[in-house]
Amino acid sequence: MFHHAAHLNSLGAAGSFRLALLALVSVALAGCGRQPAPSRTSTNVVAVVDGVPISTSRFEAEYRRRNGPDGAVLDKSKVLADLIDQEAAYLKATRGGFMDLPEVQQAIRSMVVARFRESREKELTAGSAITVERARAVYAADTNRFLRPAAINIALLRVECPRKASDEKKAEAMKKAGVARARALEETKGIGHFGPLAAEISSDQASRYRGGEQGWMNLAEAKARLPEGVAQAALALTDPGQISEPIAGPDGIYLLKLVARRQEQTRPFDEVRPQIEHQLALQA
Repeated sequence: MFHHAAHLNSLGAAGSFRLALLALVSVALAGCGRQPAPSRTSTNVVAVVDGVPISTSRFEAEYRRRNGPDGAVLDKSKVLADLIDQEAAYLKATRGGFMDLPEVQQAIRSMVVARFRESREKELTAGSAITVERARAVYAADTNRFLRPAAINIALLRVECPRKASDEKKAEAMKKAGVARARALEETKGIGHFGPLAAEISSDQASRYRGGEQGWMNLAEAKARLPEGVAQAALALTDPGQISEPIAGPDGIYLLKLVARRQEQTRPFDEVRPQIEHQLALQA
């Protein structure tokens, strides 16, 4: 049953706004076909739904939430009517056992977990702001953590020769690779990679149309991506533009050209700062 929140003459100095609220209760309840009954409840209550009060502060908070910061524009009676409907539905659900359904319990659990994690993230952001000084201190304390390993960038040209090829076929492939090397020494001067020669000769489909260039690889990556003997030959190259002798691999004969070599270096602070700040936030 819906009851009027309080007698209007009991407001005293509470102000015209509360008077307006109580008047709206009468309008809203009358519109629902229920007559407000006399009540002895506090003026801090604007409506009672089946024995459960709706407080003035709850109504005001809901009214502000719906109108936002730009000022009141909604009809107060509509806001109150919605609150009453929500409370009635909630009471019916809780008293009828709906809240005990497993899927409802799981949904509640998921919502609580999500809201809790959101609140914790906000607390971390607000309570543990990471200063540049703290991040720099971590960086300076252990620069070895932020080393960029030595790496090479090579171009390769592969003359196809299956593992089970005859000795004659292997000899032919090796000869073809030798001719390709001689051409590369002449035709690719001043070019970082093998240029058009790779597209003409190389059987490495992934790189033949970009001059055979493989991109940066650290030492471990080179050993993982290239056949063992080929990786060792690649790591032995020292000068950009240097071309290896033909190297027999499990799937062909390789020619390698060093595009660039990069020594081990410490990554700049600005590059690793986001990583440091993330770690500090997790520790907090």
